[in-house]
Amino acid sequence: MPDLLCLCKLAQILQVSTDSLLGVTPSAEPALIAVDAGGTKTEFVLISHSGRLIKRLVLGGANPNTCGIQQTCDLFRRGIDSLMQCECQVMGLFIGGAGMISSNNAVSVEAILRDWYPNLRLRCMTDIYNVLAHADTPDNAIAVICGTGNVVFATKDGKLHRFGGGGWRLEQAGSGYDLGRQALLAALEHRDGTGPATTLTESVEQKLGGRVWDNIQQIYREDPSFIASFAPLVIRAWQQQDPVATEIVTASIQRLAHLINTAADRAPKAKQVLLGGSLLTKCEPFRTKLAEMLKPGLCPQMVSKPAVWGACLQCARMIHLPAPNFELFMETYQEEV
Repeated sequence: MPDLLCLCKLAQILQVSTDSLLGVTPSAEPALIAVDAGGTKTEFVLISHSGRLIKRLVLGGANPNTCGIQQTCDLFRRGIDSLMQCECQVMGLFIGGAGMISSNNAVSVEAILRDWYPNLRLRCMTDIYNVLAHADTPDNAIAVICGTGNVVFATKDGKLHRFGGGGWRLEQAGSGYDLGRQALLAALEHRDGTGPATTLTESVEQKLGGRVWDNIQQIYREDPSFIASFAPLVIRAWQQQDPVATEIVTASIQRLAHLINTAADRAPKAKQVLLGGSLLTKCEPFRTKLAEMLKPGLCPQMVSKPAVWGACLQCARMIHLPAPNFELFMETYQEEV
């Protein structure tokens, strides 16, 4: 009979539970953990192998490029430990996270999580896989995420290629952070007379609770999600035909369309363009204007299902289970949200 340490190592190598090695039939329900981690929020779900939502948890942003590897892993551990308190036999864990493709972040995060959860089959990848999970032909598709930051990926015969996605500090193509930053800048320029008048000034200052110049300290003190939270003000002003907002949004959509069209040139078999992230899924005019600027033959398609559901699908595939039932998942997910 192996000792406990040897038993755990055997289970990890064979990718089975310690219960199965000991011949014990678990009474707990088989379950999966799926995580969608972004720059603003991280969503954890625990679902049964059939798709029923058992528990859901939302924590803060977990982009390692912003938070650092250790802080990101600590946040993941908080969420995973909370879900694992349920009476379930967790069979696998899939994390699709922002910033994971940079600097081998996914490898570093996986290594730490494997030390913490040696008996759990897990995988950490870029959050674009949460979107690609919905593709008709995942090996040849284009996927776009526009949230706090943005990125475009194309798969060419199964190989992943990135376009843009340099992070919120560097992006100028439709990200929430970029739109929010430009809203604040437009209000500053209006107030000091170096820029045109815009309705953005009033809405920005209403959100800040005072004149924009008097809130510079707060603007610098807050995290990127605070800046991104001003993006809806730009979209609303654009829909009300404010000239400054119209210029900001039009330029952002043009840059995003350029990324997608470039991706299509590099991956000519990829015709389906999956659109994910709050800017694309929640703003129909933004999505429509983007579609008008794409090359002929491309088929833009909004990913209407929750991003974390894509992580659920990837988790099931990882451990060779049939796809969970989406309708069963949504019965409880909508109530929870």
